Amino acid sequence: MIQISDIKASVQSKVLIQDEFFRDAKFLKDSRGRLLSFTGGYTVVFPCLVKGEKWAFRCWHIPIKDSKIRYSLISDALKDAELPFFCSFAYAEKGLIIKGESHPITKMRWVDGMNLKNYICAHYQEKRKIQDLVHSFMEMIASLHKNNIAHGDLQHGNIMVTETGQLFLVDYDSMYVPSMKKDFPDIITGLINYQHPARRNNRFSSEKLDYFSELIIYISLIGITERPDFVEIYNLKDSEGLLFTASDFHSLMSSKIYSELIALKNPEIDKCLTILKEYLSAKDINDLKPIELCLNTINDESDEWERAQSSKTIKAFNSFIKHHPGSIHVAEAKLLIANIRAQLEESRVWKAAQEINTVKSYKGYLHRYPSGRFSSSANNKIDNLKRSTRNIILVTTICVLLIAAIIIIATTLLSHKSAPTAPTAPTAPTAPTAPTAPIAPTTPTVPTTVVTSSISESEMTILESKTDQLIRAMELAKSVDTIDDKIYNQAKKNLDDLKKYGSKQYTSLKSRYDAL
Repeated sequence: MIQISDIKASVQSKVLIQDEFFRDAKFLKDSRGRLLSFTGGYTVVFPCLVKGEKWAFRCWHIPIKDSKIRYSLISDALKDAELPFFCSFAYAEKGLIIKGESHPITKMRWVDGMNLKNYICAHYQEKRKIQDLVHSFMEMIASLHKNNIAHGDLQHGNIMVTETGQLFLVDYDSMYVPSMKKDFPDIITGLINYQHPARRNNRFSSEKLDYFSELIIYISLIGITERPDFVEIYNLKDSEGLLFTASDFHSLMSSKIYSELIALKNPEIDKCLTILKEYLSAKDINDLKPIELCLNTINDESDEWERAQSSKTIKAFNSFIKHHPGSIHVAEAKLLIANIRAQLEESRVWKAAQEINTVKSYKGYLHRYPSGRFSSSANNKIDNLKRSTRNIILVTTICVLLIAAIIIIATTLLSHKSAPTAPTAPTAPTAPTAPTAPIAPTTPTVPTTVVTSSISESEMTILESKTDQLIRAMELAKSVDTIDDKIYNQAKKNLDDLKKYGSKQYTSLKSRYDAL
């Protein structure tokens, strides 16, 4: 590794600068007269003036393997692509002599502006400028994808923003261009707050190096557009990232930033968070897809989700889950399917209760669904049935009593009809009466009570019929839980009488009575 102090010493000596372009350059100094420089992970950059134009003189303090061929391929690719966000750039194999040895340098036109984070901190309360920044950023990454180019270390420090809002990419050490194919190792894994956890295991450079970083920057920009105070809440000024940190990528769902972004209920942010979850589930960054393709897929997903919600059918929700198993709506779709099935089952039970149409069937429905969709109707049905049954019982009781009265009257009338009597014999002449002896006084007799131990067959039939009708009324009343005590007591008295008089129907009537 080369000492930065040695590089600075060589830069201040014109004879040690080998590249002709910088031979007469005027290297800038700070207010105290010290050489102005900016040190990065691999290079140190010196701003200088060449013929009145500001340039960056870059020299490596940590050598990069195959730097000559790598930068030759990058330089050629950028010249061919002519993309407006790349600076004029060239590689010089022999650029600066340090301690007697020649070392390569790169030259790049200096960009006057602020890096992405500083620009956001300066303008976060100007919503229009941040929105324009989002638009410019998406245009830039679309061009990179179209040309199969990756920056390799896409982060706030390598994205410069001019006062007019134009974007420029700087620091091309980790770039990938198509001519590199898969032959160059991924040696610079980038700032961790912008990188996929699997980036450190990536072996070779590819056009997919920036996919994760692009998404992190895009989500952050939209989030700040919606909530400018995020800049203060997440202390962007002193951070090494925007809204996300590396720890968020290991537990995204429980992170503070995830919760706050979800709370915004912004459709674009929700889509991007869905993509971020898919990205983080990947074990290899080469399995990632570009953000614009993912967003198109999400749009298709949104359309299908809206259709499923409109149709409200199990088939539609199952189709959505099948086509979009990783969607944030899957859990909701499964819940809706469960609700639909529960509603269908409730409707089936209600229909069955209506077909049977008894108090018992409606109570069965209410037992399963006490607060169901048809609970009010079930209670009304029960009340109507009970009211109807009470009326039937009343009518039946009246009819029973009328029938019993008719039978009693008929029996009474029949019993009063005289049976035919035999003719009486002629009375014989009375013999003369003999004189009678005086009658001795007699002891008065005590009157006796005649106890009836039986009733007539017709009366037995009437009593059995009345008892049967009363028990029938009790059976009907039980079905609606409204047994009348008067009917109950009268039936019990009748049964006692039937037992007393030895009714043949007593046993069967008593069994029915006991069952109630």
